[in-house]
Amino acid sequence: MITSTQNQLVKRIRRLGQKKYRSAENSYFVEGLRLVGAAIEAGAEIEALVWCDTLLVSDFGRNLLTHSPAPTIELSDIVFRTISQRDNPMGLGAIVKTPANSDLEKAFATASLLVALDSIADPGNLGTILRSVDAVGADGVILVGNCVDPYHPTAIKASMGALFSVPIFNIRSLAEVFDSAEKAHLPIIATSANADFAYKALPIPPRMILLMGSEKLGLPTSATTRATHSVALPMRGTSSSLNIAVATSILLYEYAGN
Repeated sequence: MITSTQNQLVKRIRRLGQKKYRSAENSYFVEGLRLVGAAIEAGAEIEALVWCDTLLVSDFGRNLLTHSPAPTIELSDIVFRTISQRDNPMGLGAIVKTPANSDLEKAFATASLLVALDSIADPGNLGTILRSVDAVGADGVILVGNCVDPYHPTAIKASMGALFSVPIFNIRSLAEVFDSAEKAHLPIIATSANADFAYKALPIPPRMILLMGSEKLGLPTSATTRATHSVALPMRGTSSSLNIAVATSILLYEYAGN
């Protein structure tokens, strides 16, 4: 049992709360029964499970420990609480290896529905979008430009485990998204206040990319004009826009089912 908060593994887990260390080590940390269970079920590459005997009271969590092929490392109550971001830790966490980049060229060629997010800044929004993408069975998420890290602890928690099953792609610019989509004959549907269609009136193509802009700025005019079509959600009250995760989820459910 590790009883020192200065243990190198414990210090490493705390470092993984910062993006620069997650990137350098190609690893991230998840905690909680649902998330660790989802990681195991999805076949994520787990470097080690860490647990605390006094905190892990769930039979489900104990079974995860028993049946996981990953090494298990016990921490004392005090030590586990130093690595947890929860008010009431559940006593189970995992160090997970970041997966290799998914094959974006193949996705453009074969996917039916992809979501591209331009410069999304809030990790909770990204996690919620991942959860919605998984729920409707879409083919993945493209992170464009300077998006928040999908392995941020808040994004992981908000995804409710979808992070482990939704393919995530990274691309440097919107121009590259359009160039690749045009090469693959994949229509891009963008969101805009000055849209071609109300979202329910869009003639839905059999394959598409749903392109969403950042929380503060939305999409640049260069993107909405280059898109195959643009759509808008009606705003009948005093608010001028919806939260990006809410808007994305509404559009996903509208288009995935058709």
